[in-house]
Amino acid sequence: MTKKEDPQKTAAPARRKRKEAPPASEVASAGEKDAPPVAKFDASSFVGAALRDARVTRRDARGLMPLAEARRIVEATEAFEKGEGKMVSGTFVLQSDRVWAALLSLENADEFARHARRIRWSFHVRGRDNTAPLERYGEAILPWLDSRLRDDGVLENIPWCVVPCLLSMGSRGALALALRATSVHEFLPEGAPPSTEEPSGGRDARRARDDDDDDDDEREDEDERDDERDEDEDEDEEAASAESWSDELGLARRWIAHHPEAYSALAELADAGDARAADLLRDRARALGGVVRDALVQALGPDEAERIAARFSLPRAELPKGVEELLAGTETIDEPRGPLWSIAELDDAARSFELPLWDNASYTTAAMRITGYASRGGDALVIEHVHAHPSGGVLVGWDFTAFGPGAKRRSGSEELVDPKADELDNVEIGDDYVDGITNQITLLAEEEEGVRIVPLPLPQDRMIVHVRHPGVRAKGDAVRVGYRLPRSFAALPEEERARLRLVTPAEGLLVDLCHHRRDAMFAQDRELRAAAGIPEGAVKLFCFDDFEYVEAGEPASKSPDLVAMVEALRARRRITRLPGKPNARPELWLPRCAELRSFAGGDAWAAGDDPIEPEPPPNGVGVTPYWSLSIARGFPHGVLLLHGPGWNKKGQAEKAVPYLLGASQPAIRVSWPRRTACMWARALSMAERKWAAGDRGVVAAMKNDRMLHTAEAKQLVEAFVLRTWSPPPHVGAELVGILEALVGGGETITAFAAALARLSAGAWSKDHPALACAVFELGFVLRRAEGARGPLRERLASVLDLKRTNDVARSLDLAVNGRAGAERSARSELDYAHALDDVAWARERIVSPRTLASPPDVFLVWIGGEGLLAKYEARLGQVGDAAWVGSQLARLGSPRAASMVLALFSQRPDMQATLAQSFLERPDARAELNASLRGPYAKAARTLLAVLDQKESDEYARRDGKPAKAKDEDDDEDEDEDEDDLDDLDDEDDEDDEDED
Repeated sequence: MTKKEDPQKTAAPARRKRKEAPPASEVASAGEKDAPPVAKFDASSFVGAALRDARVTRRDARGLMPLAEARRIVEATEAFEKGEGKMVSGTFVLQSDRVWAALLSLENADEFARHARRIRWSFHVRGRDNTAPLERYGEAILPWLDSRLRDDGVLENIPWCVVPCLLSMGSRGALALALRATSVHEFLPEGAPPSTEEPSGGRDARRARDDDDDDDDEREDEDERDDERDEDEDEDEEAASAESWSDELGLARRWIAHHPEAYSALAELADAGDARAADLLRDRARALGGVVRDALVQALGPDEAERIAARFSLPRAELPKGVEELLAGTETIDEPRGPLWSIAELDDAARSFELPLWDNASYTTAAMRITGYASRGGDALVIEHVHAHPSGGVLVGWDFTAFGPGAKRRSGSEELVDPKADELDNVEIGDDYVDGITNQITLLAEEEEGVRIVPLPLPQDRMIVHVRHPGVRAKGDAVRVGYRLPRSFAALPEEERARLRLVTPAEGLLVDLCHHRRDAMFAQDRELRAAAGIPEGAVKLFCFDDFEYVEAGEPASKSPDLVAMVEALRARRRITRLPGKPNARPELWLPRCAELRSFAGGDAWAAGDDPIEPEPPPNGVGVTPYWSLSIARGFPHGVLLLHGPGWNKKGQAEKAVPYLLGASQPAIRVSWPRRTACMWARALSMAERKWAAGDRGVVAAMKNDRMLHTAEAKQLVEAFVLRTWSPPPHVGAELVGILEALVGGGETITAFAAALARLSAGAWSKDHPALACAVFELGFVLRRAEGARGPLRERLASVLDLKRTNDVARSLDLAVNGRAGAERSARSELDYAHALDDVAWARERIVSPRTLASPPDVFLVWIGGEGLLAKYEARLGQVGDAAWVGSQLARLGSPRAASMVLALFSQRPDMQATLAQSFLERPDARAELNASLRGPYAKAARTLLAVLDQKESDEYARRDGKPAKAKDEDDDEDEDEDEDDLDDLDDEDDEDDEDED
């Protein structure tokens, strides 16, 4: 990406013409036609928008501001300025809005031009592509446009509707004016206020104009314009540098790109001695080759065209060698040629940043596709791009931009994902917030640390997002998507990988979505034709989603692939490959653009986190790669916080804490509501004399549900460690897991190391079961925070004195010293969990029948494998918490584990709802259940198959908007029994769906 195109860095997503001006065939020259009829100025026109912006509610028979009122306002105006504003019908209307509406409501073009020339223009109108004067008065406004041309050849594009109107006129007079202009200037006078153009208004208004028969879209457009009126007022003023240039043929080149049918008029001017017309003719012939000759032949005939070409040395058709070879070897279709056009239109769009980009500063493109349609009614080239536009509030958007005379609609856009509906919006917690996509906490209120993202102990699986199909007005498909960049980014050089830390999770979600379902992100052919207004019967010649594309500031014609596509349309060639070097992939653009965009303002990821999807561990034991990774990270040891409002209502935590105080074993597994977690961590440490709800410290803790930060976490850990009495053992593990999730693993370990160092010699001489359990759990935190070795482990190990023999010292030895610690201190299966410096040795000890049993734990299965599962299977009947054990086993890919879940389902009817949900989340659940129909758990398999059938039927019904069909009444006895089980399971399943988040 080049550094010279500063305008691109402030440009909003590409804007295009809001409404097509009258074609050249309808308007021959200035004044030859009357103004367009007033009836055409509906709410989707620029004139209609101006009246709405000014809140002109009292209108005359023309549908405009009453003529007397318009004249009164205009005649009293000496300068077009922003002026004062006031609220009118809930909208802040500026003085400039009223004057502009009045100017458009005068009697005719002569009256408009007289006043427009008199008024001093010190402010812009709304919309940089505004063509309201042309809509209202037709090409009779040309004298006013001409008056904006200074003696030095500079065309004053103030207001900035001057150039758009000129470019939309197809008359010889407009061409002459464009040729006389040597440069364009549109900066407001020094000291003038910034423009009021709303950055996204152009796209929204354009959408309304494309669908002006859709009242809902029209109302939505009006609401959005009202909401955005006072936001980002200076963005287009900054972008104006893209329109202030000194290329002496620039404006004329743009004009002829819009009107290729006018090459004959250009040639006639050149032949009559107009030097600038001759320069432009030669310039375009050199750039476009055969296009100019074709235009002259069509308009003037072959003999006259040849004479003009000879006089001005116009080159014959000559394409890049690769393009020529490609076209020569492809099939030609039998479709007559339509109106002339060329890649000059794309070059003009690229110059004004209306060509979709991969390296735009305001949005991130993750996929692009180009489709070409040939038709006698006009060819069309349609570029689709899927993007994220954070400042516009678009998480996943689809846009199309169409070029060529065959496209009746030039652009359109849709949002494919609704972040609010899918609960992807951020959750505000005081001064902090939780990222709605990653579930990561961003701490803004920690004075010591500054802004910090807390790493997730157990990153969530791919989330469910509903993705709409472009052009289809229906509820989106439920799609599993992640927020990290695909593994293909791992092959990038280290320097480029480092830049990816500036890529936000929202961008990662977009890229992941396009990577895994690329084709579905683009419109189907029928919808694309309808969206772009492609002529009926047009032939689709090609469709490519990987090609050589241009950077911001480069002309489209620099890409041999874009040249090949345009020429294939012109030559009616059905191409299936391209000559360039494909680069339309995010892997090639995201690293280069990370610093340019940097939507997060810096590092977007937690310390130690990687924006690239991690590689699944070798020999993973999980039922999916995600579960293999989670188990290898320590699952089920760790906490996943639930931040949604449904989990954190007032009163929920206040009821949960007393219940937890009375529990003799863990009552919440892994998933903790945030308010409950904060309150419980405080209660664990602040309990003063007894383990009961009435304790003074517990009462105080239950009154505080504020976000918990590092400074307070240190105080809570110190109180917990130095306490002389012990609460139930399991709560120590809960405290560690909660603090790791709230403030981070490194902070939690540091806090415990500091507190343990303060323990007296006497405290090391007696057991503290809850503290011992907490210290052992720190081994899993160490694994996630820094791996096998590092300063945190050394810090914690420095506290250990091997001469001490109490349970805390034993747990510390196990947590930090690997095999050596296990050889000294291990007693049960779980004690070998941290002996990972010698996994084979640890596996042998865990599987040994001489090792004391501990509760089933899938992390140990990662070490012990099938041998440990066999031990667990032998004691399955002794399991206490069957739902918890079954849900763990369901995460394992082993067929033995699946069979064990079915066994628990058969043995524990009280837990069937939770066990069913866990089993049916397995990706191959149906195949596994069908395989079990002839085994010892056939009845359980039939019941679960019925549940699965019902769930799928309900999903189809929801998708179709119809009720699910009831089961036949003549089922046999077993099926009746299964149906009863199904009813019970469905009732309980509704509750369990909420429990699992």
